[in-house]
Amino acid sequence: MSLACKARGAKSANFLLTVGLFAALACAGAQAGPTHKPLFILSNSGNGGDSIPTNTATALDGPTTVKCAKANGCTIFIASTVSIFQTTNQVHWSVCATVDGQNANPSCPVQDSNVGNLVGSWRQNFTVAAGTHTVQTFITQTGTATLGSWEVDYTVATP
Repeated sequence: MSLACKARGAKSANFLLTVGLFAALACAGAQAGPTHKPLFILSNSGNGGDSIPTNTATALDGPTTVKCAKANGCTIFIASTVSIFQTTNQVHWSVCATVDGQNANPSCPVQDSNVGNLVGSWRQNFTVAAGTHTVQTFITQTGTATLGSWEVDYTVATP
């Protein structure tokens, strides 16, 4: 257990402020069940500005190679946040990641919304065997929209 987790029960507010909210949340999650140890974290981002074609999976990032170096395999965690500007009312849209060309889990939700600036996020995962794997994230929408800022984080971890 890390020093931050050991100090979780401590009464020192200064220590928790120093460690930060992230460490406190990580400790709380670690006590709830099995944990994963991050081996590799990669973040891709962009400022958008491009029109998103209707009903076409449009890549946010290029195909990115990640490696699982553990014989017992790894889990790839994907966290994506995307902003879009829609000019068509009630556009359906989703953000979905793929690993080696297969959709990550759980399946992508369809988000409905009105005209304007919208932000959506989604977390997914995919278990892989040892070796090199390709990850990529896509946005799909059913109306007229422009891509805004976005970020996708890929974390390779082992149980």
